Amino acid sequence: MTVGEVNMVINTYVDKLNDEVLQKNHLTYNLAYLTARFVNSALAGKPIPSYGEIFEPEKSEGNNSWIYYKEKLIDYQEEWNKRIKQGGK
Repeated sequence: MTVGEVNMVINTYVDKLNDEVLQKNHLTYNLAYLTARFVNSALAGKPIPSYGEIFEPEKSEGNNSWIYYKEKLIDYQEEWNKRIKQGGK
């Protein structure tokens, strides 16, 4: 490997490690936030929210949702099958 290639590999590895640290920081913050929210809810006498209640926005982000892509694939499959039965196109 040339010096430039070695430098590129090292920089890529460092970037990957930095991304992993950022991801761990985000996960740690989310864990602390949810723990505080649950403790606060429990002390206030409120029921602890379910997983679906907390992460509902994650599932329904419109066109970025995995459900949206699944529905689009099903629609595509149905349209493809219909065209094949009609003799192609």
